[in-house]
Amino acid sequence: MGPRFYALLTAVFVALTTAFFLRSRLFAACCDASGYLVLGQTMWTKGLFAKLVLSDLRTIGYPAFIAFTVWLPLPLSLDLKVVVLQSFLYWASATALVASSRPLLSDRPSRRALAVGLLGNPLAAMYCADTMTESLSLTIFLACVALLLRVREKLALHRRGCGLPFGLGILVGLALVVRPANLAFVIAAFLAMAIPPLWGTETLKRRLLQSASSLIALSAGLYLAVSPQVAVNLKHFDKATPLPAASLGTLQMREGIRHLKYATFVGTPKVQQVRYASPFARGTEVLPADTFGWYLRYPGRGLLTIAGHIFATIALDPLFTYVRDLEPWYRIPVVSIDAVVIVFGFGWLVRGLWRRRRQAAGCPVAWFLLGSMVLSLGIVAFAIPESRFGFLTNSVCFASVCGAAARAIAGPIKLRLAWMVAGIAGSAAFSLLALGLRRLANI
Repeated sequence: MGPRFYALLTAVFVALTTAFFLRSRLFAACCDASGYLVLGQTMWTKGLFAKLVLSDLRTIGYPAFIAFTVWLPLPLSLDLKVVVLQSFLYWASATALVASSRPLLSDRPSRRALAVGLLGNPLAAMYCADTMTESLSLTIFLACVALLLRVREKLALHRRGCGLPFGLGILVGLALVVRPANLAFVIAAFLAMAIPPLWGTETLKRRLLQSASSLIALSAGLYLAVSPQVAVNLKHFDKATPLPAASLGTLQMREGIRHLKYATFVGTPKVQQVRYASPFARGTEVLPADTFGWYLRYPGRGLLTIAGHIFATIALDPLFTYVRDLEPWYRIPVVSIDAVVIVFGFGWLVRGLWRRRRQAAGCPVAWFLLGSMVLSLGIVAFAIPESRFGFLTNSVCFASVCGAAARAIAGPIKLRLAWMVAGIAGSAAFSLLALGLRRLANI
């Protein structure tokens, strides 16, 4: 891949991020976006281990990142400094991933497709332009994948070492203290370190030893990264946990029984919560303390609610986190494109993994990629989600679609007509259901 092509992609990424940032500047920041800026400034003044507002609900990772940008000697406003640094870190992780993918993607069209999928992703640019945790989470995810590609090379060469697993532990630990739902990354990292070595050709004893040593190094890196968060929770709330001290998940689960999704409407002087009422909870008894109990009492409706949460998470309606127009002109095009990306992107990814299932079983990247996607959706399956919670699945599917397009350009793809018809029909059904979700919104 030539430098001119990559420079062009970089320019596209910068242009997209700038456009989204300028759009956000048309309105005053609110809610989490402005709250994180305040937390970061307060942390810079009071220190990393100080008790801040909402310390029981927020982890320290993202406020610490903003506190670092406060220190940066740049003649820019704080929100712009955060956006610039976030964008640079995302670009650096994407560049590292493209460079590390050369042994796996030996042909130039595939590497170009990967670069387009990373730097041409409008959602990644949109998250980089916001002062929220999704951009940094996606950046760390790409860094983990790039590092695991190096782990894959070492496994192929029968080399052992603890440096890369230790670094992976630090990365997923940082992801956890940035955003608690990134617990999916942590679990997927343990799967990626534990299972692939067992598929090697060495003796069983050596394979078990390699898997155990990798897990120990991963755990050590993870502990090092989350120890400041554990220290804060111990100091102020007497809880030794890297997750928020308050039972945030319990609150979200209770709301998730009655609602499939929520958004924040800022199109009026008063900020309002737009909640999408769940049709599956109607006619059922929902107790004040219900979490998993309701799903056990109504297993059929519970499965439909879980499916509804997952669908509502990856359906980009509304597109933006803070909604200023409930019926924007771009609503139908965005939902339609999102449907094609999800259906064909996920289908192409599953097809590739299935066709190379023996190689994938011993590949750390495959375990981490698929594990992170499935577990991130599993975490929101019982809670009330926002559209931004599907950032990982939407981004991976976008990159997968780019790969499929590159493969189609390079040569004909042998696909059965029935699969193509099923994909088109699935995309149409996805679009109609996503557009129909708006009827459930209460404002």
